[in-house]
Amino acid sequence: MLTSESLAEMLAREVLRHPLNRLESGERVFHQPLVGIASASDSYFVEFKKPEIIGGFSRTPNEWLPGAKTAISFFLPFSAAIRGSNYPQGTPSVDWLHGLFKGESINDDMKRYVVSVVNKERHCAVPPTLDKGYSRIEDFRSNWSERHVAFVAGLGTFGLSRGLITRKGMAGRFGSVVTDLDIPVTAREYSGPFEYCLSLSGKGQCGACIRRCPAHAISSQGKANLPCSRYLRVTDPLKEVRASFGYPYSACGKCQTGVPCECGIPRVAGGGVSLGMKEGPNS
Repeated sequence: MLTSESLAEMLAREVLRHPLNRLESGERVFHQPLVGIASASDSYFVEFKKPEIIGGFSRTPNEWLPGAKTAISFFLPFSAAIRGSNYPQGTPSVDWLHGLFKGESINDDMKRYVVSVVNKERHCAVPPTLDKGYSRIEDFRSNWSERHVAFVAGLGTFGLSRGLITRKGMAGRFGSVVTDLDIPVTAREYSGPFEYCLSLSGKGQCGACIRRCPAHAISSQGKANLPCSRYLRVTDPLKEVRASFGYPYSACGKCQTGVPCECGIPRVAGGGVSLGMKEGPNS
């Protein structure tokens, strides 16, 4: 029987041997993934249709695959090399740029791999963001949000910068697959959507992502998508480099690096902020 644990083991093998999972320096793009399982009938999927969350265009798992039983969500955390390259203030790092675009190609391949695993169990599976029915809406929303399904699947909660904070942090990429295979659901170890963010949960003062953002797109109220998008596509700080590799726009990621939630869940300890995990070689 497939479980979140067995899927995590299989995905880890595939990710680590993927031909794109190396930078020119030899450092990895991703390390071991996290996997969570959500019930297709979880009430949150209907809740997301509210206009103040995503909107009525947001699809439930059953609207992607009639008879769906579960949604498989996974997080591919960036390696310490990718994250560390982006610590300096100023222009985003080239390694982060490669991590974004190479990483998303790997992510898409992992979605296809999960589909193949489910198909071997003689069940159906759909990766919504690769499906012809997937669409982005004008105001930076889409009819399937990888971060929101990860929240439902117990992987983490939202931060001030709108990223999702997992036990391996928020620096990485999310993917998901909807299936009619019944897989044990992952328990959510949190009670609200912002529990892991010190600023939004009221557990402490942070705001590190506000200070890190070169586009001034983040405030104590959250992130404004338009100035972030303008910075990536109009200011285009890595224009020459990204064009030489055929990437469509620049990357940034400053709000995900050099912050307490970069590679773990931040905690308030001893009057200051610390990570809720110790970083190992596979972090």
